[in-house]
Amino acid sequence: MSQEAVEVLVGKIVTDDEIRARFFRSPEETCCLLGLQLTPVELEAIRHVSQTAVRQLAVNLDPRLIRAALGNKESMMAREMDQRFRSIGSRENAPSQAERQKARLVALES
Repeated sequence: MSQEAVEVLVGKIVTDDEIRARFFRSPEETCCLLGLQLTPVELEAIRHVSQTAVRQLAVNLDPRLIRAALGNKESMMAREMDQRFRSIGSRENAPSQAERQKARLVALES
């Protein structure tokens, strides 16, 4: 599962402006918010990812593959989940992946 988590994280930081910005501010918090469990070795390695290289890759991708930070419903939902996480203050009480997915679906339907 850990390699899958790395792949999901890399995909997110390349294709999602908000996740990319959040990741380069706080990699561990971003992984937790996304419900990704990386090993300590993977976390250490991912901290050394070049912000410039990721941005260059993102710029060169087809725009249809990029989620820009434009205040869309998913972006708003992500901010709400982040505020909820910060107010809870611990990983044990953080929203589960299922809760995040349900909230995302509700946000997209409304």
